[in-house]
Amino acid sequence: NYTLDARLTAAATTIGASYSRYADDLAFSSSSSTGVTTQTSIPGLFISDASHICHAFGYRLNRRKTRVMRSHQRQQLTGLVVNERVRLPRETRRRLRAIEHQRRRRGECSLSDEQLAGWQAFRAMVEK
Repeated sequence: NYTLDARLTAAATTIGASYSRYADDLAFSSSSSTGVTTQTSIPGLFISDASHICHAFGYRLNRRKTRVMRSHQRQQLTGLVVNERVRLPRETRRRLRAIEHQRRRRGECSLSDEQLAGWQAFRAMVEK
């Protein structure tokens, strides 16, 4: 998919955005407000262009998963919040804190030792 990535990167660059991909999740982001804040013009046209590029390589965009996320919204991608920095969603962080609190207070919780250790390692990796 090197050529696909190159074409999507070039398309993003033309509107002052950047492109990244994790497996089959495509992300386009821009920190500037030039044109991108227009409700439909730039994002709508760009989504159409990206769809055509993907189609040329035998892929299609999943319209149900296609979103335009503004800076004032929670920007979630691949299950992680990516606004200012990469973090676990608030609900997940609170749930882990509650489980850890139960473990300290009662000596037991809803996760096994291995599951809790896995979640703690994941949190440490994401929020380093």
